[in-house]
Amino acid sequence: MKRMVKLLGLLPSFLLASVLPSKAQQHDDHKNCGHHVMQQKLYEKYPELEKSEADFRTTVLNYINQMDPDALPRSRGGDTIFVPIVFHVLHNYGIEDISDAQIYNQMRILNEDFQKRNADTSLVLPLFKDRIGNAQFYFRLANKDPQGNCTNGIDRIYTYKTNFADDQSKLNQWPMQHYLNVWVVKSIGSAGVAGYAYKPISVGNIWFWDGIIILHDFVGAIGTGTPGRSRALTHEIGHYFSLDHPWGPTNNPNVACGDDGIDDTPKTKGATVCNLNDATNDCDTVRANIQNFMDYSYCSVMFTKGQATYMNFIANNSLYRKLLFSPAARVATGINTDGCFNCYFPKNDCAPVVDFNANRLFTCVGGSIQLRDYSRDSVVSRVWNIPNATIADNTALQINPTFNTPGWTNVGLTVTDTKNQSSSTTKNNLVYVSDGNASLRDVMRFEDPNQMSEWPIFNYFNNQFTWERTNRAGLFSGWSMMYKNYDNRVFPENVRGSSDNDYDDFFTPAYDLSSYAGTVCNLNFWTSAASSKTAIFSNNDSLLISFSPNCGATWITLKSYKANELFNKVFTGDYAPETLSDWFARTVTLPAAAKTANTYFRFRYYPTSDGNNFFIDDIGVSAYPTEVATTQRLADNFIIYPNPTLDGRPTVSLAVTEDAQYTLSITDMVGRTIHTVASSQISKTNSQYTIPAGVLNAKGVYFVSLSKNGQVVNSQKFIYQ
Repeated sequence: MKRMVKLLGLLPSFLLASVLPSKAQQHDDHKNCGHHVMQQKLYEKYPELEKSEADFRTTVLNYINQMDPDALPRSRGGDTIFVPIVFHVLHNYGIEDISDAQIYNQMRILNEDFQKRNADTSLVLPLFKDRIGNAQFYFRLANKDPQGNCTNGIDRIYTYKTNFADDQSKLNQWPMQHYLNVWVVKSIGSAGVAGYAYKPISVGNIWFWDGIIILHDFVGAIGTGTPGRSRALTHEIGHYFSLDHPWGPTNNPNVACGDDGIDDTPKTKGATVCNLNDATNDCDTVRANIQNFMDYSYCSVMFTKGQATYMNFIANNSLYRKLLFSPAARVATGINTDGCFNCYFPKNDCAPVVDFNANRLFTCVGGSIQLRDYSRDSVVSRVWNIPNATIADNTALQINPTFNTPGWTNVGLTVTDTKNQSSSTTKNNLVYVSDGNASLRDVMRFEDPNQMSEWPIFNYFNNQFTWERTNRAGLFSGWSMMYKNYDNRVFPENVRGSSDNDYDDFFTPAYDLSSYAGTVCNLNFWTSAASSKTAIFSNNDSLLISFSPNCGATWITLKSYKANELFNKVFTGDYAPETLSDWFARTVTLPAAAKTANTYFRFRYYPTSDGNNFFIDDIGVSAYPTEVATTQRLADNFIIYPNPTLDGRPTVSLAVTEDAQYTLSITDMVGRTIHTVASSQISKTNSQYTIPAGVLNAKGVYFVSLSKNGQVVNSQKFIYQ
């Protein structure tokens, strides 16, 4: 043990603060993982790491390979290694929201595999039967969460980050020194990847990269899982304890001979099919150990004794893995440590976890939606509570309430389990009920906050990326609607939950467009947007506009704008439009199906982390396209920016369309003129004017007025703060 401890001093500190990803395979078509590619990228950036990692690994392997593998229990004093584990199930109420039973099934498989209890070791080829290793790891679902609350070790999170998952999907990570975190997802960002894990030496103390991500259908052998895929998590935990593939630290099986450095795993090219009748091995004098858990054959049934020894060395000597097995971790996680093989189930009886979902969150008075109870933990009864709604049976698993009152509505649910334990939750302002009153309506400029009660915003995943009414910019007023996509979070929040794959909506009130039947009718609006990356055309942000003739029951696509159609410029900061030239006119000609007496419009934004804030203003319906409908408003107008101003020197951007006598004047709150811009300084070709320093000698509210031939044609307020 002293020799093991000494080895820790051989690892430089900068290596402990670096990350070398190690992703694993998918089942059916054997698509590869990204370990080698990502590691090489890191080496290209930090070339000194490659030699340091190689030197350290050589030293460790020399020690491991000199040991008697049968002396493994003695090498760590005979202590059993207990591994507290938590499964974070990221889901959008689809098939990826796997059952507790499927996770319990996976736990059984893990314990069998890491304790040499799996029955299929009987299938191991005779050559390798005496090499089968027993790591003696006992995996236990956590019984306490980080706050000390009761848990069954399964944490369900409703999130869009279940799609194309990556490190940003590692939501609600529990402390790595106490828990092995596993995130179960619907899909992984690197196409063809079933899961991935980082090695502990690579992660070091960078906690937010630790843990395992794995596809839901590679968890367990029941539910969405299958027996053939159920060893994927065993493979990933092997990486978690620093094992390589048998052919070495690359992801190129069946290409070239390689070696993981462990003596009792033969050199191999790796296998991508399970052919036990093929006794050849072009890389060694004995055939390849294709039944190894770290291979790609999908007939995996064993670790070797050398691999088990290696994982035990890491468990006892890698700082954060060592802490994972400490007495403090056992107390913090509340795991059962009595050595019982079948004790991977949670030992305590927690109150049921309440959860429910709706098929949609928008309807009208007299309309209904579908709500379903997704609560867990042996729920036997429930009671729904929805104010101002009629429910046929408020104890049913699935209900279709009818809503009687317009506005935002809360939904509550109380559930009771077999032990008569109850839990309740209420989702406030979950459902929006429109009054259904339709009219032709004026252009919406978002100036009056009272109008927003008819323009509901849906932040489906309750995060910081969402639509909001803002006074940061406006086309012809100080207000607009903004999709907030600039990520101003700071560490550690900014390492989780980027806007990639999110989506959010706002809805209009009902429009009566029946008078346009048989004639041209346009949906008009203005947008302003910026990309945070130089290559605008490679950005994938988009805006989808739809309409509904039946109060949101169904939606029909009108127009989808892609990033290269939306973005005006590249802006790496917190974007807001500053001049009229930053705004683009948009017109969508409405089809006959949209010209009903009760038509709703939905604006849905799909952001990416490469995007930025998106603004929309002056939404209206007209027989004319936007450019014609707004000509009069465009004429003789201006924008003041920044507003508010901090230095007292805002710029006025003017849009004058005639060769007339224009003057610009600035007045204070009492109407006293404090500055005038002569007509000689204003023309169609001279449209920018910055208020000189010293004009505003006190902080407060001021007004800018534009006069044409002696008549005031526009006036706007700005603030000096």
